[in-house]
Amino acid sequence: MKKHAKLVIVLVSGVLAAALWSLEKTGLQVHLPFGTDGDGAGADLIHYGAMTCSIVVGYLLGTYLVAGGIRLRRGSEGEVKMLNNFLRVVAVIVLVFTVAAVFGVRAKVDATWGAFTGMLMGWSLQAPISGLAAWLLITLLRPFRIGDRVIIHGITGDVERVGFMYTTLNQVGGTVGSEERANRGILIPNNTLWGAVVTNYTQQHSAPYVLDEVVFRITFGSNWDKAEQILLKAARDVTADIVLATGMEPYIRSDMFDYGILMRVRYMTAAVDRPRIVHEITKQVALGFQKCPDVDFCIPFVYSFKKGGGTPRHEAGIPLAPLAPGSDGAQELDFKALRPRRAMREP
Repeated sequence: MKKHAKLVIVLVSGVLAAALWSLEKTGLQVHLPFGTDGDGAGADLIHYGAMTCSIVVGYLLGTYLVAGGIRLRRGSEGEVKMLNNFLRVVAVIVLVFTVAAVFGVRAKVDATWGAFTGMLMGWSLQAPISGLAAWLLITLLRPFRIGDRVIIHGITGDVERVGFMYTTLNQVGGTVGSEERANRGILIPNNTLWGAVVTNYTQQHSAPYVLDEVVFRITFGSNWDKAEQILLKAARDVTADIVLATGMEPYIRSDMFDYGILMRVRYMTAAVDRPRIVHEITKQVALGFQKCPDVDFCIPFVYSFKKGGGTPRHEAGIPLAPLAPGSDGAQELDFKALRPRRAMREP
């Protein structure tokens, strides 16, 4: 019903506008009894009536064109509403000036509007002008380019578009705990880039690689040399093309912690493909450890229990002696029932 009413208004306003413009061409004039500029001439109702009808027709036809264009490129209804609101504001401003001219206050409205818009433009365009200048420098100096993976204001993403006012990132992470594309658009105002620290993962476009590592925890009794061989082989196999492109071989760095050895295999990785490469290396290392009896993962184990009569007799498979009557709940381990663990052969 609303669409039909809108169409009727367009038709009626269009017919009135055509009729009034035709009458004006014939020289017919209908003046108001008071002047528009203080000269007593009076406003020509036919002229301003034709202008008003034309403004209404232009606004309504503009909404139809906007809706048709956005739907043609499969845009959303939200875009239609936003642009229609903009057209409505423009139409209202033009109508205000038209009415002011009819009632002879056009000069006062022009002066007030000029002072207000001058103050408003000076206050509100500071950020857009700064953003436009930032866009110009980014385009010319290219500290990052479309397709680069960057960190801006703590947000990691791939640059999809560098516009006049905003830089659009396809967020990396955020919805998952790794560096995978989330397909979530992040708009970074260009004016905030002044003074911002930008980390570019892929600054060297001929070799967009970064150093990465995967950490494995092994027992003190594991065969160190075999563990290194398994880690280096996995890293070389997965990153063979990157090793060929960069000439940098994977290497091992290690240190100790309370329960065993931390072995870190470090390698050059594609900045935009880190999660897949980590997965492939971890998979190959796990399979390699399973096939090698001299290397084992370190799994810290801490056993604890609470005092009290309700404490379970058997926790974690450790047999406990029966509780003595009137005891405070403390339990003694039955060491005779414990099975000795097979000692690992030292390297």
